[in-house]
Amino acid sequence: MSPKISIIIPVYNVAPFITRCLDSCIHQTLTDIEIIIVDDCGSDDSIKIATEYASKDNRIKIISNPQNLGTFHARIIGANNANGLYCMFVDGDDFLHPGACEIAFRAISKQKVDILALRMQHFPKTFLRINPRNHQGKLIEDSLRQYLSKSPNAQSLCDKIILTQILKNASKALNFVQKPLRFFEDGLLLLVGSFFAKSYFGQKDFIYFYCHNAQSVSRTHTQESLKQKYANLKYILEILEELKKAFPSYGVFIDNFAKKTASALILEARFFDKEAFLQAYKILKKHHFTKKPPKGDSYIQAVGLSLRYHFRWQNLIRLFAYLLGFKKIDNFIINQSDVMHFSPQASAKTLAPTNINKIKIAYVGEFQEEKYVKKLLEIVGENQVLELHIGGFGILENIIKTYAKKHSNIIFYDKNPYAKTLKIQQNCDIFLTLFDPTSPNHYFAMPNKIYQTPSLSKPILVLNPYDEQFISQKIVAVLQDYLASKNTAGGGGYRLKDTTRPLTALIATAPINRPDYKPFSKSLCKPTLKDPQGHARVA
Repeated sequence: MSPKISIIIPVYNVAPFITRCLDSCIHQTLTDIEIIIVDDCGSDDSIKIATEYASKDNRIKIISNPQNLGTFHARIIGANNANGLYCMFVDGDDFLHPGACEIAFRAISKQKVDILALRMQHFPKTFLRINPRNHQGKLIEDSLRQYLSKSPNAQSLCDKIILTQILKNASKALNFVQKPLRFFEDGLLLLVGSFFAKSYFGQKDFIYFYCHNAQSVSRTHTQESLKQKYANLKYILEILEELKKAFPSYGVFIDNFAKKTASALILEARFFDKEAFLQAYKILKKHHFTKKPPKGDSYIQAVGLSLRYHFRWQNLIRLFAYLLGFKKIDNFIINQSDVMHFSPQASAKTLAPTNINKIKIAYVGEFQEEKYVKKLLEIVGENQVLELHIGGFGILENIIKTYAKKHSNIIFYDKNPYAKTLKIQQNCDIFLTLFDPTSPNHYFAMPNKIYQTPSLSKPILVLNPYDEQFISQKIVAVLQDYLASKNTAGGGGYRLKDTTRPLTALIATAPINRPDYKPFSKSLCKPTLKDPQGHARVA
């Protein structure tokens, strides 16, 4: 009798991690599985370790490639040799929850679907690594193809369990692919697999642990790795042109994935010089991608053009932080706003900007004599790719009005009722807020902004007006603690498990009990240091 699930593990130089990976597989609570290890001809002891495991567990079989073929072909070879009803993929440096197969197969059996999406969690968990969010719920036929071809969070195979026959059909359709693929390859196989699938379901349990590996090709940024990525992504664009001939009725989904590929290709140039950007730009033009980059240095051009082909809020924040003078993405706070939704209507919203040619920034608050407000006005005034929607009152009001008259991409709203403020923010792509621990108004406003951010499905960037290195780890830690405490409730929204936690209690009472903001915000942001002018800083 065929096993329920085949776990496919491509193995290439993962000796430090393979024991943990295999232990997590052989100790699954669902025992009716097979484990297929595909040896991709590495140079370390990975296969020696795997062979020892195979000698003790007859569910493990090892397939050796004749030479190094890359992840794409390793996965396909594994799927073509699978006997299980469904296949799941685990990278050799990652591992599974002990109940992963049982939880997944129970969901598949209940929902009767061809593709099941798992929840993936970064390991080790830090506030700078944000877990990807899959679509939770059911999608049918073209809806699932639209999602898998377009969503930035639908790129990986490791967080999917797929009907084995679908993978074999996709493998046959892609048998013309001869060169190794090691970058963006999962999305290609998933795209073609979606052409043969009828149904998808996303479940909510975290059962796959994705481990940071600094040696991964996607995380290395050298001239040699850039050359490999350009060649890889150029080849994928060529493959997509062939697929349009083979699957003309699915052209729109192939185009979606082509835009994601173009976005990824040009984005890689951000770490390098102008010549690297122009090289990527020429590749795109050859494949009929003709959008113009924004004005600026190679970083601004690469990230800005990447956004024009495929919107990802992470790239929006990269660009905005760079323009503000921050060179590292970990110098500001990121809230993964597409994780937390309070209604089915909010869940249906996307983060795509209303005008892809303008990145819309919302700043609503008190205008104090803070250098970052003036800096923000200067930056937006000089960069037409940005559009600032700014509202509020204070001593800088006349300066802001002057900028707004001079620059068409700065829109001033003056004082606004709360409902209109929310509408302004909803129409923008990102919130900007300043936090000054010496300002009583900021004590009240900060928790409110944290509440607004997830409820409006937007990312937020928080800056300390006195410290360019500002990272409020405490705010992020509490916010992530809140995210972890949610559980699914009826009607498609979320209910909080533990209302005794400060942030959850605050949000539960926020509309009617705003005095609670002051003690709560003080507990989050205790000023402990002072700058040379005597202003407090956040610890």
